[in-house]
Amino acid sequence: MKRIALAALAAGCLATDAAAQDAVAEARDSIVSDLLSGDRGRVNASLGHLPMFAYDTPFPDGYVTVELVEALVAALEHELWLHKESTLDPYLELILGLLEAVAATRHPLTIDVLTRMAWVGRTDALLHFGPGVLPGAAALAVSPEATPDEAEGAMRVLWFALKRWGPGQLGAEAHDAIKGAAILHLEGPPDHFASTAEFLGSRFDKAVEIARLLGDPELTAVARKARHPTTGEPGIPPP
Repeated sequence: MKRIALAALAAGCLATDAAAQDAVAEARDSIVSDLLSGDRGRVNASLGHLPMFAYDTPFPDGYVTVELVEALVAALEHELWLHKESTLDPYLELILGLLEAVAATRHPLTIDVLTRMAWVGRTDALLHFGPGVLPGAAALAVSPEATPDEAEGAMRVLWFALKRWGPGQLGAEAHDAIKGAAILHLEGPPDHFASTAEFLGSRFDKAVEIARLLGDPELTAVARKARHPTTGEPGIPPP
């Protein structure tokens, strides 16, 4: 009788766990539906139902699904498009909230959007995936399709990565890609990166710091010849 009672208790616990898991899955499906609705009110409300506290606190084990990640990324992309279409957009906070949730998933499907959003922040969320993200960031920093903001964010990623890992952990591909990005922004970016002198100077300064950290002789020589777009001073003063 005792064994039967224990078995019944175990079955009851399993049933309870299964019911709880079904409830979680149903709630998550509802959140995914809201994220994909295109209704800003529903999208905003859905963020409050996610079991997360901040981007650097991951979701509970087993909660994140591909469907949830894709829905979060799609909602973020949609908000970014709407934000670009309006200069008086009251939903910038929604963009930041979606970015927090995307970062908290820690899913590889978020690497692309995190790279393009690095100008907003959450660079450490991208670097969570390791040095393998750096060739993509370097490619964005020199891409003709990148906005000045995206190029700025990509250079920030490369700078932070070198401060975190140093040149020894990058690998040849990442080393060469970072070097190429730094040279472009030291020698003067092409017209599609035209922006205010302040932002040109900011990218120049990051390229100089990258040159210092990377320690590549050719890049260092370029930085010595390059002149700051606002001050006219050399990137790296002569020894």
